Amino acid sequence: MTVYLLKFILCSVVLFTLFKLFLSREKCFQFNRIVLLLTIPLAAIAPLFSVPIEIGYPLDPVENFIFFEQPQSSISLSHTSEPFTPTAETTGIDWIVLSYLLIALMLLVYKSHSILSLLRWKNQGEKLMFEGTRIIISEKAKTPFSFLNAIFLNRKDYEKAYDLGVIISHEMAHISQKHYLDLLFLEFISVLFWFNPVCHVIKHQAKLNHEFLADQAILDRNFDINHYKRTLFKFSTSHLIPFTSPIVSSTLKLRMTMLNKIQNNRTKNLSLFASCFLGILTWGVFTVELQAQETKTTPVTNVSQDIPSTEQRSKAAKALDKLIEDATVIKTNSKGEEVRQFRNREGLSLQIYNLYKQLPESEKTGDRKEYGELINSLTKIPEKKPITQGQLEEWQDSSEYGIWIDGGRIENTILSSANPEDYSYYHISRLEKNAKNYGKHYYQVNLMTHAYFDETFPLLKTDK
Repeated sequence: MTVYLLKFILCSVVLFTLFKLFLSREKCFQFNRIVLLLTIPLAAIAPLFSVPIEIGYPLDPVENFIFFEQPQSSISLSHTSEPFTPTAETTGIDWIVLSYLLIALMLLVYKSHSILSLLRWKNQGEKLMFEGTRIIISEKAKTPFSFLNAIFLNRKDYEKAYDLGVIISHEMAHISQKHYLDLLFLEFISVLFWFNPVCHVIKHQAKLNHEFLADQAILDRNFDINHYKRTLFKFSTSHLIPFTSPIVSSTLKLRMTMLNKIQNNRTKNLSLFASCFLGILTWGVFTVELQAQETKTTPVTNVSQDIPSTEQRSKAAKALDKLIEDATVIKTNSKGEEVRQFRNREGLSLQIYNLYKQLPESEKTGDRKEYGELINSLTKIPEKKPITQGQLEEWQDSSEYGIWIDGGRIENTILSSANPEDYSYYHISRLEKNAKNYGKHYYQVNLMTHAYFDETFPLLKTDK
């Protein structure tokens, strides 16, 4: 989730930066309107697309996995702990998600309150019709603004009627172009993605672009531009109401600049091309997901080797450490204890064996020695140990024995229907006092069926 959020925010920052660099100063207002509406949705879905780019990574083929476990300590041949049993994750309060939902809910309540207030003003105010547009006379309107399909005017401005036609035409442009739909959508986006600051910046930029569109609509109707500018200054305000399109004083300088701007079509076309090309490229970059491609490697088969050089020894030690790290995982069992699992496979055990043989005694330490000696002990096939009916009956005592068959824990009562001839080998170990099952039983019995015995020994095989 963290990676997704970082990609989402970074992608939206880059896309909006491209807009500011190439489009914000150009008079392509309709195109800018579409770009501003799509920036956040495109940035949000980009990380969800997965276009894999494979990078070669040497890895042996995974074959039969044998698990050796021991809680919070190194692996020991004399004791095998209870196998890890996956359980459902412990449920708890996710405070990050709760905080996100709480803030989103607060913003939603605030935005809903603003909409309800505007609807109340609309119902309580005096209603007039002008050229098919509803005009609401309300004392709440400090300056003229539009909301949905209605224009709100203060009674004093309406009674003076000075330059009112220009202002009404301006607000009617907002309504006819359905700018209120953009505002509703952007307000919803800002609630959903409140943690992304680009959402709020884009909302402000979209409102400014709406004003550019409305100003252009007025100029297309051949209004006197100087008279229009004076009217904007007269009715401007610093009071901004959500979901509305008022004449905001903070944007007047930019609007005056845009009104006076003479558009160069060549520059405009270059800006459009550059923004589209770089925008598509940026979006594509954030859909890429690097993936390691597993490639099979040929294991070393020559067990008997001469003493390698110092450099070779160093490489062997590093390679052995990497193999051990890849083959060892730490999990939590059903009792909340950390369990180390060594996942041994045929190709891996051969590599560990050969690398361990290359090491001098001074480097046969720690995990290298632990796993090296473990693999070495598995290179010899033990003699089969027949089981008697008397042993099966004795092992049914769960207060004395814990039973594993082919590496899996079973109930002792299952042995009552077992046949001694079904098993090739058994091993009994006494639990140490610090073992987690000590007290529940005192001996651990590991049984192997014929098939499991043949598959397990020897784990290390060399080519003839």
